Amino acid sequence: MKTIKSKVTSMLLITALGTALVAGGTSALFTANASNTNNTFASGSVSITAGNAPVFSTTDVVFNNMAPGDAGTKTISVTNTGSLDAWVRVKKITTSGALFSGATPLTLNNFEVFQIPAGQSKAFTINYAFKKAADNTYQGTNGIANIEFEAVQVKNNPNPWTLAKTIPANANVLVGTINVTSSSQNLELDVSSLFSPELGLNWPDLNITSPSGETFGFNSQYVSGIGLQVNTSNNSSTKVTYTGYGSNPEKMSFENPIVGTWKVEVHNSASGTSTAIVSSNQQIQ
Repeated sequence: MKTIKSKVTSMLLITALGTALVAGGTSALFTANASNTNNTFASGSVSITAGNAPVFSTTDVVFNNMAPGDAGTKTISVTNTGSLDAWVRVKKITTSGALFSGATPLTLNNFEVFQIPAGQSKAFTINYAFKKAADNTYQGTNGIANIEFEAVQVKNNPNPWTLAKTIPANANVLVGTINVTSSSQNLELDVSSLFSPELGLNWPDLNITSPSGETFGFNSQYVSGIGLQVNTSNNSSTKVTYTGYGSNPEKMSFENPIVGTWKVEVHNSASGTSTAIVSSNQQIQ
């Protein structure tokens, strides 16, 4: 019995000693630490200027003595004063005064979107037109316009106001959707790039669908000397103006648009693929 007990004790001692050796070996490993400190980060900036002096002024004889039929362009230089490249566009043009009111007012518009590198400038063209149909109620009247520009970073952000989609032959494609959040600002679309030479005489159908299901656009019927025909639903309660309607349709403007999602669709009736480009004064996705 004594011998057996000794053996057991020896086994316990060996076990304990083995454990101690293992523990001692772990604590003896070489280690080291290092630090990489004072890492710094800084956000960039998006900032623009559009000049201090009005580009349209009554000190200019053209705008101090306007008559029905006057039309032309003026340019405004916009400078990107931030550190990031920016997409820049005319966000809105607000007007007041009798000259901008009534059935045939003086109109101003711009549908351009430019990418302006940091520190550089770009000239925006503002179109103005005083329709010949303006009557005597406009004589001696005045108006004021404020032109507001908007800039959005280019980095990690595609052009938010223009979409280009490839349209296969004989296909109908949803080019994009526009989420209108307020009816106080007109919804404007530049569709001039839809009607490109790529399509030849096979003009595409353009369909704009409002949240209530009303449809607007151009159908593919082309009449010599007249151009594309407007295709608007008969029950439309939304006033829409077509600029350049005829042989060269370019723009559509929806007055007091219904709040909600608007759909922009194009049908390519040509035998080959084409690219449809649609720009909007509101973000298009």
